[in-house]
Amino acid sequence: MRTNYIQFICCLLVALSVTRNSQAGEWNTAPTPVRLELRPTPLALYPKVQRDAHSCGYLALAAIYESYGIDVRSARLRERIGTDEPAIPFLTDSNGTIQPDLFRVLEQDGFIWRTAFCRRLSERTDWRERRTRALSQATR
Repeated sequence: MRTNYIQFICCLLVALSVTRNSQAGEWNTAPTPVRLELRPTPLALYPKVQRDAHSCGYLALAAIYESYGIDVRSARLRERIGTDEPAIPFLTDSNGTIQPDLFRVLEQDGFIWRTAFCRRLSERTDWRERRTRALSQATR
């Protein structure tokens, strides 16, 4: 019985060490390498077309950064959030950005983020309609 507990604790420690170090982005870096000259008020957000299977997080963040006038290439946004790195260690086909990397980079660059909750179904429907309208305008 005691051996089972020891095995369980050892497995738990290994699992925690793997997940603790599973941020795909350059998580130990300083803020963006360029000086950010933010607009005081962001411009309208324009959706970006995703052309691969793993860049949705990058494109969402890039739209926000561009609305504030930040050049995402010079800010090295894609590299800093780890878009092209495996999100799950040892699974090479798990490329993409995980939420902790998104929030970390936003905080490093001086953004304040909040989680939005839809309380009613109508709020979700309104959001979907606005998103669909914006996407159709962006692809024209």
